[in-house]
Formats: sequence, C-alpha cells, structure tokens
Amino acid sequence: PWLLDQQLIPAGVFIGIAFTKPKVVSSTKSKKEIFYYGILTVYNKFGRYIDMSARGITLEVDKRLRGTKGLYIPKRVMIEMLKQIISAYLPPVVIIHKSSRFHKEELEAVRYVLKNKGIDYALIHVESSNPYRGYGEQALDMTAVRGDLILDKEIENRAILFTTGCTQSDHGVQKRGRPGTPRPLELEIEENVTPYTVRDFAKQVLALTKLDWNTTDLEVRMPITMKYARKVASLTAHITSSITDVRDLM
Repeated sequence: PWLLDQQLIPAGVFIGIAFTKPKVVSSTKSKKEIFYYGILTVYNKFGRYIDMSARGITLEVDKRLRGTKGLYIPKRVMIEMLKQIISAYLPPVVIIHKSSRFHKEELEAVRYVLKNKGIDYALIHVESSNPYRGYGEQALDMTAVRGDLILDKEIENRAILFTTGCTQSDHGVQKRGRPGTPRPLELEIEENVTPYTVRDFAKQVLALTKLDWNTTDLEVRMPITMKYARKVASLTAHITSSITDVRDLM
C-alpha cells in the first residue's frame, strides 16, 4: 500500500536475496541439508512491489558451508532468475541487495546476463549482524538519528547506515520512544557499474525501509528487499501452488 513520494531511481529493478538456516534431512544412506533462499523484486521508481519467489537447494552435509554466511545461489539458477526478470520488465538498471557476500558463481552470473546486455547494475551486501553502535547528541538522550550515515574514508565502497533511532518530522527531530541502542546496517558495494555512489545506495536502502506494507512503525530496520526475501525463504517449505500472493501470509 505504501509508495514513495520521490523516486528511488529514474527506472529499474531492486532485487533482494536472503536465506534461511539449513535443515538436515536424514536418510538410510546419507544426510542431506536443505536450505531455502527467497527473492523479492521491487519494481518501479517509487518502489512498487512486483513479485516474490523462493527455491530449495539440497546439499550433502559434508559439503555444506556452515551457517548462512556462505550460502549462495548457484550460477545456473542465478542466470535463469536474472533472465526471467529482464525479459519481463526490461530494466535499464538492476540493484541487488544480498544478506551475505556475493559468491564467485553469483558474480559470474550477473556479469554474464547483465553486463553482456549493457544493463547497469550494483551488488550490495547488506549486513545486519555487525558490532557497530552509534550515539547522538546529549539533547536526544545520546541516541543516533534514523538516516544518519557514516562513510568509510579508507574503504570508499563501505558505509554504516542507521535505519532506527530518533525520527525526523516536520517539527524537527523527535526523541526515540523505545529503549535500547539503535543497531545500524553495514553496507558494502561489492560491484557497481551505475552512476550511483555509496551515499545514493544508502538513501535507497533507507527509503526501502519505509515501504514495509505490514506496519505503520516509523522505525523499520530492514529494507523490504531483505526483510521479505528472508520471510518468503522461511515460508518456502509451507507454500502451496494455490497461493497467488505470498504477502497474504506475512
């Protein structure tokens, strides 16, 4: 139901990729591990929702990568997914958010599909689990303000973005109404062939936190690209073919 009053980009597609924790399935001969990934596509310069999809991938337990940090979409599957999106929406720009670092196979797939077609793209690792905390002015109870951005002078493709904290309104900055220290997101631009900068990408991520259709809360930490990609991944094992819109389950 929410749309932005200012465009995110002139035209293009935002894609979110996230994973669930693996589940071990035992059989008489071996143990296999199934993990799921979710894909959320947000289309339109104002952030209009398009589609969600999810898949399960099975790995032998002894070949698995522990945790979700190393999970990735295989090259063949990634190519198929990107081709489907491009053929359906013909985007001039594709911006991909991922909950873990991009794997070599994912990078190869992106270059094969997007670079060869002359489509500008950016690959952004959105890390929600990080050790960083920030504090604001004493008048605001030492709380950071939602939208505060810390740029890394040494690593130009990296930034720390606060999506929670004191909120800004027409009446100025409002004190935070809940306890706790705001936890920022760490953004790392792993590959970028667009004209956008780290600051631009941070603005886009912040704007995408405002499009959460499930709440009117002003303090939404995760952009919808990541939040709902993770949710749809967790629902994959329970989704039936009769469900036409995954949002009905969220």
